[in-house]
Amino acid sequence: MPAWIEIYFNGANPMFYPMFGLALLPAGLCVPISADLVLLTAGYLAFHGQAEYGMLIPIAAFAILLGDTIMFWIGRRYGKKVIGLWPFRKAFTPERIARTESSFNEQGYRVVFLARFMPGIRTVFMFSAGTLGLRYLKFIAYNFAGALIVIPGTILSVKWVAGNLELIRSKLERGQWFFMAGLLVIALAFFAWKKTKASSEIR
Repeated sequence: MPAWIEIYFNGANPMFYPMFGLALLPAGLCVPISADLVLLTAGYLAFHGQAEYGMLIPIAAFAILLGDTIMFWIGRRYGKKVIGLWPFRKAFTPERIARTESSFNEQGYRVVFLARFMPGIRTVFMFSAGTLGLRYLKFIAYNFAGALIVIPGTILSVKWVAGNLELIRSKLERGQWFFMAGLLVIALAFFAWKKTKASSEIR
């Protein structure tokens, strides 16, 4: 990693953790920033000892839930008036709004929990929750429950993958052999079927 990146993107830099939180906040406000990419990058830095998991996870949870809360109250206060404004119109297409409203009508608050596992469309669910008048405390409780799984899981996934490269490589190699064996079986079955079909046509 270049020296200038190590200087600025390092837990020893007093501005690192505020910058980390500020990078996550806009991700929930329709700004084209991938929260998952930010979390994975932070997980990579933590794996190399340049940041602390104990700082990253609570800061990430606070920033993400704050962004969701802001979007919830925008939906509560302004409803669908902001949908046509930039940058909201890129995320809040009529099809997405209709789909999320249908999901809320069918599953209620559980949709808020499930939305944490839906990259690219989470913001629409948070906005719709406010627009449809869901209770905030119940909304944030379900949202927090999902965040407790997604945020640590995303950050720590880098540690699991990087720490088990040999295991993963061996699994992939084994999987390749199973894949090749499967293709061979399919090919043999296909040729046997063709031969059987040709024989029946001759008769």
